[in-house]
Amino acid sequence: RQLLCDRLERKAVSADVINAIRSKITENA
Repeated sequence: RQLLCDRLERKAVSADVINAIRSKITENA
């Protein structure tokens, strides 16, 4: 269960990073 939680957390963090990058790109564009 711990490994699964860690994976989900990493996916969530990566998703947040991607959303942040997309928002920055849209702001610059």
